[in-house]
Amino acid sequence: MTLKKRYISIFIIFLICILPACSNTRLTKAWKDKDYFSKPSKTIFIIADVKNQAMRKEVEGFF
Repeated sequence: MTLKKRYISIFIIFLICILPACSNTRLTKAWKDKDYFSKPSKTIFIIADVKNQAMRKEVEGFF
């Protein structure tokens, strides 16, 4: 087997293994425990990575 054919074979095997991992997913059912009640949060940690100074001030002022 030549080197070129070997690389092509490895690439095809790689694609066969990787492509199924990129398939779409969708939520078909959701379950929520109606008996569970949590305490309200006292603190929230938010990260906003924006370069625009005006947008940064708006995000900081909102929270």
